[in-house]
Amino acid sequence: MASPPFNAVSAQHNCNWPGCTKRVSIKLWGCMPHWSQLPQELRDRIYRCWNGGKGQNTDRYRAVLHESQHVARALQEKAGP
Repeated sequence: MASPPFNAVSAQHNCNWPGCTKRVSIKLWGCMPHWSQLPQELRDRIYRCWNGGKGQNTDRYRAVLHESQHVARALQEKAGP
């Protein structure tokens, strides 16, 4: 059986916040509670290279994604259990 055609409107992935399993649109970095915890400067950088999901496989995006996950882990540790 052939796979259905890719539909960017309905495509989803897990939120990029470490440990979050909430499914979000491919157009988003992550769920709103976690996205809003990232510093504005980092959100702006992610937005510029994400390009509605089209930029997700670029080296630039992967570097910013790695940085965002590092920041998210630091925020988690700062907040504590």
